[in-house]
Amino acid sequence: MGVLKRVLFITKSWPLRGGIDDWLDFMLDRFAGDPGFEVHLAIADGIQYHRAPDCLEYNPPPASVILHRVSFKSGTPYERYLNLLKMFRSVSPDVMIPVMSHEALYAAYTCRRAGSQCRIIYPVHEEGVWLFQSVEDSRGIIDAVVSVNRLALLYLAGKMAWDASRLIHIHVPVAEAEISSTAVMQGRPLNIGLCGYLDQDHKRVMDLVGFSKLLLELEIGHTITVAGDGPLRSELIEAMGAFPSGVEVIDLGWVKKSRLYEKFYRNIDMLFLPSDWETGPITAWEAMSNRVLLVTSAYRGLSAEQLLVDQQTAIVFPVGDVRAAAQKLATALNTPGRVDDIVTRAKSVADELFNEDALFVQWKQAIDQVMAMSVTPPDNPPPAFSAGSYRGARNFLVKSLRKLLRRPAMYSGSQGEWPRFLSIEPCGESDRKAFAEALGKFEREACGNPAADPGTQH
Repeated sequence: MGVLKRVLFITKSWPLRGGIDDWLDFMLDRFAGDPGFEVHLAIADGIQYHRAPDCLEYNPPPASVILHRVSFKSGTPYERYLNLLKMFRSVSPDVMIPVMSHEALYAAYTCRRAGSQCRIIYPVHEEGVWLFQSVEDSRGIIDAVVSVNRLALLYLAGKMAWDASRLIHIHVPVAEAEISSTAVMQGRPLNIGLCGYLDQDHKRVMDLVGFSKLLLELEIGHTITVAGDGPLRSELIEAMGAFPSGVEVIDLGWVKKSRLYEKFYRNIDMLFLPSDWETGPITAWEAMSNRVLLVTSAYRGLSAEQLLVDQQTAIVFPVGDVRAAAQKLATALNTPGRVDDIVTRAKSVADELFNEDALFVQWKQAIDQVMAMSVTPPDNPPPAFSAGSYRGARNFLVKSLRKLLRRPAMYSGSQGEWPRFLSIEPCGESDRKAFAEALGKFEREACGNPAADPGTQH
């Protein structure tokens, strides 16, 4: 047997409950089961939000994974950095993959200055301005960016002048599914599913209310099954329950990945995906694998991925235009063979592109590719690291006093307690909106995305 490659994953313990958690589970399971790797997992252990014991109890990693709890009692960035640095030095990884734990890059940078040859692979699962600012801030330490989202990589190469050889696209994996039938074959009301994080700014889940009302006007009987959680869960269920016709709504709450196929996908006929933007989206790929008809918005990112084609692999409607969604669905249901054609093509695409075994091979190839590259020289420290609270006598004193007095710094959210993204640039609401418009324009010009058209309803 050759020398084992030591791979270190670093992540938060704040429950994300979504596609990123599912992706990390896949990565840990597959790498831990491969005899060529020694797998380490460092998990944040905070004071208010990040509770490692709770996270590990809810979602334990494989037994062969070597665990490291990175705790801090003062609540200060300085102590987080010191403890990450200590952990990094003790593991001495060949490859580090930080999963929404940006300060791990600062520890890796310090070690690279001291001669570490560890390669840094930065996984991208978002596409907000904060992500691109953070990636750019740490350009001097990141060796490669791997993303499930093609649009993010196109933007990094086209607008931010990243070397394309250091940008790697690997789809999110989807477990094989048993084939389910469709409502038109079963002669019963359509069972519509909605799955994931229930909010409006990103997922636009309240669009389901208008969509359902329009289906009733078109005399399409249906029930609704919701699997997910989020700030609008109660409001959504209440709004659906207020319909005069009494559309049955089944609220499953958050369903663990291991039970999602059995409890959700096997019992629905159609998945409604009304999002403004997506980076996967894993729910779409899961629906396709299960032969569940996908009715999706032309979300930002759809055109760049080139997988969801209207009337071919899905029914696609402009973001926010639920009337178009309802009318397109009605036409498909009333056209003999149309739904079966769509789900058959979609199933074929899912089986080919999202196969877990094939995607793990791609990940191993990506690691070999990055390890064969020259290490990014540590000539340019991340500006947020240089300007931040990570060095100096004052930060040492603040950390020491807080620990001594047992008065840790407290934060208003999980991002403050353990940052997933950091940059020197400000990032307010206006910055986010302006960047979203710029990214939509970029996709429209590069890929012709109808989601970014000025006429799109929002």
